[in-house]
Amino acid sequence: MVVSAKMPSAIATSSPPMTGIAEQPDVLAAKQATEVANLSEGRLRLAASVGWNRRECETLGVNPATRGSRFEEQVVLMRRLWTERSVDHEGRFFSVTGAGISPRPSAPIPLWFGAGRVDGDGFPSAAAIERAGRLADGFKFLAPSFNDLDRVARTIEQLRASV
Repeated sequence: MVVSAKMPSAIATSSPPMTGIAEQPDVLAAKQATEVANLSEGRLRLAASVGWNRRECETLGVNPATRGSRFEEQVVLMRRLWTERSVDHEGRFFSVTGAGISPRPSAPIPLWFGAGRVDGDGFPSAAAIERAGRLADGFKFLAPSFNDLDRVARTIEQLRASV
């Protein structure tokens, strides 16, 4: 996420821009989101995903097969960085000792997940639905999925059941 490029649309639209954070550095992603949230007086709604571009992941040194697990760990770590003064974390993908960001967000940052197959009908996988139900504050569908409103309704029910 690049703060200067994402901030105007993140605070000026009802639909936040989507960014893949699984390949981003953990503390940097949390700090940049905090900067946007504070500069926008709390109007940021961060929409994030595991990312869809396998080649981009590989280029950034992230194994595409571990994107989901990495993303989940990163979300937990980012929320801790947003709320705790000092964070120690030793995980599968991230390791930080005494990390903190200052200033922290002045208000909680809503974290929406997006998911869906870009090479198909746009609907999220079962794993993405379960992940969003456990960890997200909201969900953003891909546009092609709205070609099947009955399936959108069923997916929303699956999301609710995952909470």
